[in-house]
Parts: sequence; structure tokens; C-alpha cells
Amino acid sequence: MAREVQRALNWHESLKTKALSALRDNELGRLVMIIEQAEELANEQDRPKVQALKILVEQNREYILDYRIRLAALGYNCEGLGGLGSAESNVGKFKARTWGRSWSSEGLSALANVLFALINGKLGFYTQQVTSCIKQTEEKVVASAAQVIRKAARTAEPAIRRGHFPCLDRGTEGYAELFRQILREGFSLY
Repeated sequence: MAREVQRALNWHESLKTKALSALRDNELGRLVMIIEQAEELANEQDRPKVQALKILVEQNREYILDYRIRLAALGYNCEGLGGLGSAESNVGKFKARTWGRSWSSEGLSALANVLFALINGKLGFYTQQVTSCIKQTEEKVVASAAQVIRKAARTAEPAIRRGHFPCLDRGTEGYAELFRQILREGFSLY
């Protein structure tokens, strides 16, 4: 919209500055008054541009206002929300261009979901769910890693004797059963 104001009022610097100021301050009534004033002052060559700008402002009146003002009017808390276009200044910080990445439709959808959850006050609930999923995954990884380490320690431990233990062949009771239990539980014999 600022670009259209500049194009239509480029012939009058003072009116252009006032109109851009009104647009920046979200004062649409003042903007319309300035455009009407410009329409009266414009010559035959510039008048069609000013009239087109006036029609554009009138048709898009509700969309020109900052989204934070519209959300505040609906009762939402908009404290800390940036204006439109503020995300682009952060793209360079993530070095998206140098890494060969760009915004995908899934990424845009995820960003919108986070903003809606933040506005509705449910972001904490969702972050707790994600945190619990991450903890469960970490516990599974630790458990499987412990099994791998236990198995590796049993096979690589030099103190474990390899070979046959003749006492195991001597019946199902007494010392034979005791030694079988010791071997099943993972104790090493010296």
C-alpha cells in the first residue's frame, strides 16, 4: 500500500509524506482526507492515479489496518507481536539463503500454528506435549544403548572364560544348577 501511495502522490512531496505518515500510523480517515485533497490539487495527468488510489483504499479499508489492531479489537492480547514483514529481517540470521533453504508450505503452516497457539494461550500446552515426546524418545534411546553396551561388555570382557564348563554336564541339581544360574544371570567365573 505504501508503494501505491508513493506512485500516486509522487508529484506532490508534502502530500505524499503526510499520506505515508497516516498509513504508518493506521489512521485511515486521515489518509482518505489527504487523498481527497490530492484529488482536488492534481492536474489532468495525475488525477487518474489519485482516483485509482482512492478506490484501492476504499475497497481494502479493513485490510490496510495493522493486524495487531484488528486482533486487539477482537479481544486478543497482542503484546510482543511484530508487525508484518518483521520475519524477513530474521531470515538472514538463520542464513537461509546460504544453506540453500527457503520457506516451504509446511514451514509456513507450522509457523502459523505456533502464532495461533501463542495468541490463544495454548502454546505452553503444546510445548509440554513436545517435551514429553522428546523425553520418551530419549528414554528409548538410552534403554537400547544400554542393551548394546551390556552385550558388547559381555562379549569383549577378557575375564569371561570361553569354552565348556564340565560341571554343567553333571545333573540338574546341586552345583550344576547353581553354575547354570550364575551363567544365565551374567556373572563371570574366575
